[in-house]
Amino acid sequence: MSNNKLVSVIIPLFNSENTIKETIESVLNQTYCNIEIIIVNDGSTDRSSLLVQGFNNPKIKLINISNSGASKARNIGIKNANGIYIQFLDADDILSSNKIEDQVKILESNDVDVCFCRTIVFTNLSNLSTNHEINTEIFDFDIINGNELLKKLMGINTKVYMILQSAYLFKKSILDTSGEWDESLSLDDDGEFFSRVLNCSKVVAFDKNSINYYRKFHTQNSLSQQTGNKYIVSEINSVMKKLATIKKDISLFEYKKIKQVQLSLLKYKYYKILNEIDFIDIDNELKLVGGFEVKILPTFKGRLFMSLLGSKLYFYLLNFIR
Repeated sequence: MSNNKLVSVIIPLFNSENTIKETIESVLNQTYCNIEIIIVNDGSTDRSSLLVQGFNNPKIKLINISNSGASKARNIGIKNANGIYIQFLDADDILSSNKIEDQVKILESNDVDVCFCRTIVFTNLSNLSTNHEINTEIFDFDIINGNELLKKLMGINTKVYMILQSAYLFKKSILDTSGEWDESLSLDDDGEFFSRVLNCSKVVAFDKNSINYYRKFHTQNSLSQQTGNKYIVSEINSVMKKLATIKKDISLFEYKKIKQVQLSLLKYKYYKILNEIDFIDIDNELKLVGGFEVKILPTFKGRLFMSLLGSKLYFYLLNFIR
């Protein structure tokens, strides 16, 4: 395969001085050569932008903006991207060296629109050798229709999954139909964005030979761990927008089943807080799609504590901690 098709790697950057060098190096060390790296500095107040400038590499383009959020930064990255293919990458994640080359090969075969790879989670207190892989049980295919994959991710089989944004590589032309990032969202903005990308994709491929390494922090709060009202409202809005996206192309029965799962998950995570902010009546919404709640099982540790404490006390303590 020739390396003649440009890949644009878009990295929103905000106060990531401890990780951005490792992230950039993982892109520069790719076996695929024709890459541009567009880094949108979203008003960082630490040394992040200085570290980027220190690379002094013609492949890297640094754009400085006032703090506007990651979705805005990614949209600015898209507007400045010249590539045929788009790779989004967070400023603390890492790509295996073969990731882009493997996925370009796949995208150039069988008229594939979107490709995604495996995701391995590691923490800032560990290294890449102490990790665990996520979602292995549902990726039992090589190629799938985008809408069929979206149904799997959103809970058609009563369990919800996610594909991390850095795992994807896709044709930039899809954005002409799917649209850009929704800048009104903070939490789950990536889930909402890629629901539209998948919904517009006829052929999606799973690349089992490359890896996206997702860094999970123990010593600081990441956006995905926030539970303030602003973030909860964002997640609810994202869920409702994803449901509106998928509703257009599935049966009413499938839609009701997926909506029951999505609403039940929101109820499990935020029920006490939802009552306080009076943003959405989950119980009434569940009645409109069949009247019953899908049982969302906690983790193994959660089930153990539930058996010791009883379900009522367990959920009370869970909501209190959150």
